[in-house]
Amino acid sequence: MTIYGRLTVPIVVTILLSACGGDEVHDSSPQERMMREAMCVAASERFALYDDAKKHFAHGMDAAADYFRRSGEPAQFLKMINAVRSSLISKQNEFVATLIATQCNGRVTAGQVADF
Repeated sequence: MTIYGRLTVPIVVTILLSACGGDEVHDSSPQERMMREAMCVAASERFALYDDAKKHFAHGMDAAADYFRRSGEPAQFLKMINAVRSSLISKQNEFVATLIATQCNGRVTAGQVADF
């Protein structure tokens, strides 16, 4: 096999693996993904971005199913969402908007921040 042939296979595999993940954020474990998606659900709800919240909820449930398949233990995704909701109450709107932009691949306008 030539050098070109040896390099092609790992490159293709890397591209395919990096293409996974609906919101283009790569987490190291299903537990980490559930936590990030729980933050995204709660943050999106804060600014009434309910379509985004539904999307992140579905991603979190996928991560919870993956966690269950790997560990055999039930995932506590809904409890994570409630815990994050409780902690985000005390945070400023700007912090939550930054969280949406950096962790959730979303966008909040200045008007939305001012309205809430």
